[in-house]
Amino acid sequence: MAEGTLTGAERDSSPVLQPRHRGLLFEALRPPAGYQLERAVGTTFTLDLLALLVPPVAFANFDTEGVDGTPLANPVAIFEAARRNAPLITVFCQAGEIRVPAFRPEFAFLEQAVVAVRPPRPGGIFHPKVWVVRYGPTAELRAASSAGLRYRFLCLSRNLTFDHSWDTLLRLDGVAASKPRYVNRSLSAFVRALPGLAVQPIGDRGRAVGELAGDLETVDWDRLPDPLRLSSFWPMGLDGRAPAPFGSHPDGRMLVVSPFATGRALDALLRGRPDSVLVTRASTLRALGREGVAPAERTCVLQPGLAMAADDDEAGAGPQTVEASDLQDLHAKLYAIDTPEGARVWTGSANATDAGFGGNVEFLVEMRSADSRHTVAAMLEPGPPDEPSFGSMLEDWAVQGQPEEETEADKADRTLGAIARVLGGLDWQARVRRTGDDKFTVAVRASGAGLPIKLPGLTASLNMMASDGRPGEAINLRARTVRSSFNCTFQHLSAFFAVRLHLATGTAERTRSILIVTEFVGAPADRLARLQAAGLRGDGFYRLMLLLLGAADPTGGDAVELNNGGGWFGSPTSSPGGQETLLEPLLQMLARAPERLDELEKVLAGLRRTPEGRNILPPGWTDLWDAVTTARRGRRRP
Repeated sequence: MAEGTLTGAERDSSPVLQPRHRGLLFEALRPPAGYQLERAVGTTFTLDLLALLVPPVAFANFDTEGVDGTPLANPVAIFEAARRNAPLITVFCQAGEIRVPAFRPEFAFLEQAVVAVRPPRPGGIFHPKVWVVRYGPTAELRAASSAGLRYRFLCLSRNLTFDHSWDTLLRLDGVAASKPRYVNRSLSAFVRALPGLAVQPIGDRGRAVGELAGDLETVDWDRLPDPLRLSSFWPMGLDGRAPAPFGSHPDGRMLVVSPFATGRALDALLRGRPDSVLVTRASTLRALGREGVAPAERTCVLQPGLAMAADDDEAGAGPQTVEASDLQDLHAKLYAIDTPEGARVWTGSANATDAGFGGNVEFLVEMRSADSRHTVAAMLEPGPPDEPSFGSMLEDWAVQGQPEEETEADKADRTLGAIARVLGGLDWQARVRRTGDDKFTVAVRASGAGLPIKLPGLTASLNMMASDGRPGEAINLRARTVRSSFNCTFQHLSAFFAVRLHLATGTAERTRSILIVTEFVGAPADRLARLQAAGLRGDGFYRLMLLLLGAADPTGGDAVELNNGGGWFGSPTSSPGGQETLLEPLLQMLARAPERLDELEKVLAGLRRTPEGRNILPPGWTDLWDAVTTARRGRRRP
């Protein structure tokens, strides 16, 4: 999911931005050995629900690697990981920027994990890309040692999507100290402020996020590789006008790496800084023109052979479908300044735009280094053929002529993006009413600031995410309240709905689809348990039990390549067999770690509470389980 990542926290002394240092968000979220997830908070601008299934699997360790290093898991593992870990994960994303995927029943477990937010400044967007995670020791580790909590912080330049691009990823690991650390104050305040940006109240999740924010105040982060040192966390756009991250360093050569840039922002960043360098996209340079890039002494792009598909990371960046002609290369955001005391490096989410350092909510991390390997010149130095560097990836681009004018299609895309964010920020409610045996009517209603929308040429429709290709219901955006209703079966109940916008203006005709998160009222209380049980038909029960017993390859059955956009493919494997295959691993767990049988009992109790779950329990299973629990009780007797 993060191919082409330029990682900045490798545990050696090599400089940052080394192309050979590749990292996956999947790997960066894995718990340390002997630890398990207790709480995770993430932020992103755009969100892909398929990509959001990756963190629960990573936290559960229900995965393995293909021969090429690709993380793989099977549907049973994904279902169980989502059931177990989604309640512990909260992801804050920009309202109106959730992509519409093909329906999967696993998404039901993510409904409470997704929190749509509105930025505090009018016209800004919520754009930070960070993760904060707390891990607790497993029962086995606690029994063998005095291990305490561990924490992890990730600062990325990419969104929680499957887009492929060159990005940065900074990882910090730490443990709680005896007193607050000054450097963590702004990070703690940032996390504590997130629930207040939510479109709808998030209740207990908000309190859990606040608790994690409090924990962060005392975290003592492990050292970065020599000679890099953590200097400051820089959240921006939350309250008031925070000082610019670069204000303490008004001169010195500067490197700006940013896929998007505006002339005014570049002038503010580079004025008075001789020999400064801008690395960006060719499309951005064409849009800036010669005058816009004048503050930079040198302008570069990544070599064309390195181009990859990019995501729509700026406000109004375009339609959701990326065509071959729209393939881009760079998505990293990084800034470096040479100072008399040494180099300063910032990485994170902020583009070199007016909004990036003005109206948006953003996050950067500042590092310092007294080593020459982190100066601007060193970062741009081409490496030897057998050890390519960031500088080896660049080629100069001479900007000619005037800025390219915005096309009618670009304007329509920007307009649709703004409307999508207004709609995503409304108060949406979906109320469920049973109409028959597993048949329901769902009444959807939305109101709030931004309605009515009276724009000529604009039409909109609303649909259930599990629409099976049926056309959506037309909705009236010229009214003060949006209303619609749908009939569906139990399996298709969902808090997620899709809005499709179509705008015909002048010579342009554009479409944009977004996913809406609703307050879901009246859904059956056993919905999640029934959905999981329904996914265990066939040999799914045996695969789940073997997975929980640690006796199964997590890719057994149909495997999912977890970083390819959710593509599913058949993997020829042998059947897990009958319940005789469960006897040996059950006895091994009874002998070595009987407390882990409690987790199996929780899963089994959930299955027994639903008709689907009771139907998939194989003949003789109850007798086998009773024998195991009886043996366990016998072991407890003095």
